[in-house]
Amino acid sequence: MMLATAVLMLLTAASASRAQTLTGLGVLAGGAHSYATDLSADGSVVVGNADKGTLGSRAFRWTSAGGMMNLGLFGGATYTYASRCSANGSVVVGQGGTSQPVATSGYRWLSGSGFTTVGGTGTYAFAVSGDGSTVVGVSPFLNNTEAYRWTSGGGMVSLGSFFPGQGSVAQAVNANGSVIVGVSGLRASRWTLAGGMTDLGVLPGGTSSSADCITPDGSVVVGACNTPAGPRLFRWTSGTGMVNLGTMPGSMFISPTGVSGDGGIIVGIVSDTAGNGQPFLWTRTGGMRDVGAYMSSVGIDLTGWTLSSVHGISADGRTIIGSGWHFTAQFGRNEAWRATIPAQCAADFNGSGGISSQDIFDFLAAWFNLDPRADFNGVNGINAQDIFNFLSAWFAGC
Repeated sequence: MMLATAVLMLLTAASASRAQTLTGLGVLAGGAHSYATDLSADGSVVVGNADKGTLGSRAFRWTSAGGMMNLGLFGGATYTYASRCSANGSVVVGQGGTSQPVATSGYRWLSGSGFTTVGGTGTYAFAVSGDGSTVVGVSPFLNNTEAYRWTSGGGMVSLGSFFPGQGSVAQAVNANGSVIVGVSGLRASRWTLAGGMTDLGVLPGGTSSSADCITPDGSVVVGACNTPAGPRLFRWTSGTGMVNLGTMPGSMFISPTGVSGDGGIIVGIVSDTAGNGQPFLWTRTGGMRDVGAYMSSVGIDLTGWTLSSVHGISADGRTIIGSGWHFTAQFGRNEAWRATIPAQCAADFNGSGGISSQDIFDFLAAWFNLDPRADFNGVNGINAQDIFNFLSAWFAGC
């Protein structure tokens, strides 16, 4: 009996650990609102921004054990914002400054040693490499604003622009700092140590593009492109070039904010003509879906929540973070949240919640019609290898 009880308790605990949930991260003492901006690779650390009442914004770092920790201020700044964190969550980058006059400076915050400033007035730190060594963003250079790469040993180096005089911005960087993506002029850009800055181009008929996210190995770039039909999400690899992943009805703006480690899941925000934001989740098989509707469909209780943004995803695609309005009997406030979602089963091609022979028929129909979803392995476009990889996943049960 005791053994049976112990086994039952272990099974119950295991089931609970796999449960899909959404957790509000709260606010700082004296504040009323919070916003999540990034998370560690394993999803255990969340960073973001929260107000301190009349004292202004403070960057925060959250863990389940320690809750929300105020990162404080540096160098006379009256506010700080957090943009991104390293893979283990120990390094946070962002910007801080004063409101009168506006004087923004980038920073790198390290657990145990605090703030180091990155650049002077007008510098923004938008992202940090997975290993925490490289900071990227935008800063003034010779009367022009350009993307930069900063390391503690080499300082700040401009990445230049392939459209002279139009400037550039670095928005994301891979795990070891060797690949950086962003915008140069009005085109998505990709910079490497070996080759410098290159133009990723636009989708057919497109007028402008932006590269916003990158996988840890630097092989997959995610961004948005303006086309005659409206904005479209794209996924780029050296083998496929820029692939159109579509949009959501009524979207006038698309902002990808995170990509899983293998490049197979993307999160972000779309907005309509009135500026109303709608968080989305994209998968190869499910396409773009509203995050709130998806969470409800997998049994996550959203009572009291209206989700307004999603700003990051863990490497395994199981944890996402964002912000939303949280209403209770005691308060109504914008609050950062963290959610665990089911593992995405790639062999469930039609998104039915299980796998069956219909998934094979639907995949083959997509393959013969050159549907972008049929690029199952995300390598070198749609080819026979995608069929073999799909069938292997299907027979393996996922």
